[in-house]
Amino acid sequence: MCRTSMCRTRMGSGGLKKRRSDIPARTTRKRLGAVSLAAALLMGLLLVVAGCQPSNNIVNPIPDTPIDLTPTDELVLYLPGYQFLDPGFMAAVKAFENTYPGVKVTVEVIGAPDRVPEGDYQTRINTEAMAGTGPDVFLTSYFFDMYETMELGAYLNLEPIIAEDEDFALEDYNGTVMDAGVYKGGRYIIPLKYYLPILLTEQGILDDIGFDIAQDVNFISFFNEVADSLPKARENPSFIRLLGDRIAYEFTQIAGVSLIDREREIILPDEKGLRAVCESYKPYWVIDSLRDDQATTFGGNVWSVIQEGAIVFGEYQLDIFNTVFDLSQMKATGYTPVLSAIRRADGGLNASVGQSVAIRAGSPNQLNAWRYIKILLSESMQNGGSDIARSCGFPVNKAALRRELDGILKEDTLINTPEGKRIFQAVPWSDKEPYLVLHESITSCTLPDMATNWLYSSMKPWFDGKKSYEDCLEDLRQRLTLYFSE
Repeated sequence: MCRTSMCRTRMGSGGLKKRRSDIPARTTRKRLGAVSLAAALLMGLLLVVAGCQPSNNIVNPIPDTPIDLTPTDELVLYLPGYQFLDPGFMAAVKAFENTYPGVKVTVEVIGAPDRVPEGDYQTRINTEAMAGTGPDVFLTSYFFDMYETMELGAYLNLEPIIAEDEDFALEDYNGTVMDAGVYKGGRYIIPLKYYLPILLTEQGILDDIGFDIAQDVNFISFFNEVADSLPKARENPSFIRLLGDRIAYEFTQIAGVSLIDREREIILPDEKGLRAVCESYKPYWVIDSLRDDQATTFGGNVWSVIQEGAIVFGEYQLDIFNTVFDLSQMKATGYTPVLSAIRRADGGLNASVGQSVAIRAGSPNQLNAWRYIKILLSESMQNGGSDIARSCGFPVNKAALRRELDGILKEDTLINTPEGKRIFQAVPWSDKEPYLVLHESITSCTLPDMATNWLYSSMKPWFDGKKSYEDCLEDLRQRLTLYFSE
């Protein structure tokens, strides 16, 4: 099965059609068993016959698993205990059952409601995914390593299914975010929501510390401006920190610097760019490194940030409601809100996939699994009461994003003033457009990557002034090499 659009053909003119691939079951770079030489030769022969050989830039492409859209009467889902309390996924189950009443949906809840993603659910899913078993649909954001499971062939390549589904159009979604699930030519991950490194603050506060927002053209210039503003900012007795919690852990992803080029299997493909980014971030390290010792947190909205004396709010997990509501609230109470983003080193804007899903490669219920995913992606599930895309993230469905803005910034938006008064503030669409432009200007999107953890631990001695950059870089290289070769 060739993965490029030029080599794809429709198998009929209507809807979803049953389709089987002659490609053998996938084998990968990290072998689960002995590699069949005959299968490898057959794969090469089929690619030549199709006239579509793998890109020269991709090392060890992942062979396709057979697509089988035979109708079945079952769908098996796992939900983590704490996520089970989120009405979004169960609402999608109810919608599926109403639409396909002949299908028996089995939902297994794993773990207690108070368990974090590193608990029972993640362990169970990881184990079964690696063994080729498990539910029909995976919630992939809780995996320890999405790339590992893709390499092992745990996920189904959904590109052929999407190409044949005339009721589904990728154009209805943020294309850059959706393409984050494309890996080595296949579309294995379907994002449901995403994060942005949003810069949300108030102009008067920026003026007080001499922070020129016009200098926010890329990651390096932004952090140079942060460094220049830090002395004045720290004169504030209630100063907390300039940026949100996750910046320290994920600043290389925000800056768009790759630690591993996985498709070409290259460790540290841009050492020069990495050093420039690290050097620009280092002056802020003394602030960001204190975050675990600080009792005061931001509480998830800009209003609390202003009241607690923070200067700039660059949060990686702001959701659509808090972001837009706070913009409206600041404006209604006499503040001048500032909405921007912390941009990549090249000036682009990198998003990060939040909640996402994938279909198990060996699923016997591929058609039902895809139908369930389409419900999760629908406009009705991506906005309103469903927390799938509202909580800590932004919806991939473009119509849902605009509809959410209409709902949040409608004429009867409730505003709480500093004096405790509650007023209603009409918000014209002209105030919403910059918000939409920000989301439409995304130039790249990445999956959560465990490799970023090694950068944090390897470079910390240099950030703290205890080791040379070269020594820390070599430590990082060794850790990444070991991690990638396991």
